[in-house]
Amino acid sequence: MNQTDYQTSGYQDDEIDLREVFVVLGKWKKTIIGVTIGAMLITALVSMYFIEPEYEASTVIGPLQNDALTNRTSSNYILREDTDYRRLTEDNIDEAFFNADVSKYMEMIQSSWVLEETNKKLDLDCSPEQLKGMIRTEQKDEKDPNLTIVVSYNDRVMAAKIANTLVQELQIHVRNLQAEQID
Repeated sequence: MNQTDYQTSGYQDDEIDLREVFVVLGKWKKTIIGVTIGAMLITALVSMYFIEPEYEASTVIGPLQNDALTNRTSSNYILREDTDYRRLTEDNIDEAFFNADVSKYMEMIQSSWVLEETNKKLDLDCSPEQLKGMIRTEQKDEKDPNLTIVVSYNDRVMAAKIANTLVQELQIHVRNLQAEQID
């Protein structure tokens, strides 16, 4: 009784025969292979001749380590905190340098002075705004005092040079600002 109900209600079981599927694929195998190879060739030609490669170079900057400061003969280090200055001793070096605010460096690395000096030093044929577009700064998490500077450029050697020069010019800029404020 149940079998007749299914047959009369329009349900019919269709079976898929794998042999038939392979026969159909066999008939169209030249077309399938041709389309696959054609797509691979078009993709290769577009990527080789129309898309410029873009390389990334990164550098990491961070605060001075404790032993880098204490191994020097002179212990006259001055730390600027907002509007006050204080002398660093071996007791408060950890507190001062490992709690450094990296966001200021993130802003300074993309400041016009640093970008213009980098542009002049490397004789780049781009504006500071274009150079700023090539630079990305990252900090892994808020507790990590290190700052990663990533430069994207179509020449891998020049990307590395830009990243290194940015760090050098940032150091010069920070020293200049500190010297102005101390004076």
